[in-house]
Amino acid sequence: MTYKDLYIDEGVHMRTEVKEILYSGKSEYQKIDVIDTEKFGVVLCLDDIPQVCTRDFHNYHMAFMTAARDKIRDGESALIIGGGDGVLARFLLDDGMKDITQVELDPKVVSVSRRYLQSMHKDSFDEIKVEIGDGVEFVKKTDKKYDYVFCDITDAWDLDEMDHNSGKIFTDEFFSDVKSVMKDTSVLVCQTDLPFFWDKQRQDTLALLKKQFNKRGSFMTPVHSYGGLTSFVWASDAVDL
Repeated sequence: MTYKDLYIDEGVHMRTEVKEILYSGKSEYQKIDVIDTEKFGVVLCLDDIPQVCTRDFHNYHMAFMTAARDKIRDGESALIIGGGDGVLARFLLDDGMKDITQVELDPKVVSVSRRYLQSMHKDSFDEIKVEIGDGVEFVKKTDKKYDYVFCDITDAWDLDEMDHNSGKIFTDEFFSDVKSVMKDTSVLVCQTDLPFFWDKQRQDTLALLKKQFNKRGSFMTPVHSYGGLTSFVWASDAVDL
């Protein structure tokens, strides 16, 4: 019998029985594993941290999308920064959206997800515009305006560790650039880790957004494969979620 320890937080792991290792490898940025487990189904792990699984992916992605979509039903365009598994894009497509751009840093995450996570993303990559590159640079350069911006990125770990793949996302400069690609009525939503174990990311992100937006707040949803409640932060100049 094979087991894998899934990283939840420093000093906290969750051990799960593994039926089959579907993929294991490394990209330029991170370790990537896809495992089939007894309790969670198929799980995508990045650096041993669970990102999405077939048993509870709906919890995370419905919460991520619904708060913004329920407030702005007539929004037509969405920018996803991260989300390389393609699942958030699928939820937006199924909710009627057609103009979706996804910017993913790691092409290996996209290729592995295409092959092994089809039951969740249902080939969403073929229905959206996928840009392989740095989301920080993308929002600096694009002149398009979006109704929704979703930051579906890996955990920043420590906002002072700017060399981490996603640590550099949470800066004044980045959120200023994001605001420049949003309309007056647009909404930004970011995932901000597990507040029970580490609430700094949520709190610090709210503080950064206060400098840029008139309205901001946070909400949570249970994601069992993550080990508890995961948090999201939102911001807008006109819409109150």
